[in-house]
Amino acid sequence: MEISTVGSDEYYLVHSLSSPALGLDGRLYLPVSEHEGPGIGWNDYLYCLNQDGKAVWRVDVGPSPSKPIVSADNLVIIGNKLGEVVVIDRDGQVKWWLQVSNSKVTKMLLGPNLRVYVQCDDGTIYAIEEAGA
Repeated sequence: MEISTVGSDEYYLVHSLSSPALGLDGRLYLPVSEHEGPGIGWNDYLYCLNQDGKAVWRVDVGPSPSKPIVSADNLVIIGNKLGEVVVIDRDGQVKWWLQVSNSKVTKMLLGPNLRVYVQCDDGTIYAIEEAGA
């Protein structure tokens, strides 16, 4: 599958890395791994697709991203295998990037007041206060 709607470059969607998430505004957030051409290698991104299936933006979210979660105000929260959590706004801008562990983020849950609960491979569960702040 070829996506050529982000800027003027062409990107090749290789495969989805985990389940997508759907925002309340109908946007789909899909973690993918791409090969960007000979000698360039593989990179992992989070794509935002509109309701027509067109790419709105993509953000490098680090290696092996987890399933994203989306807040009521359309903040997208995603983890990766380095134990990092990334919060991205509706426009594709990274609001913050936080190292919570040295182990892979495996699951996340959004609680009240934008508190994010993060489970990592080491069995630890972390609580991050106010993900939107």
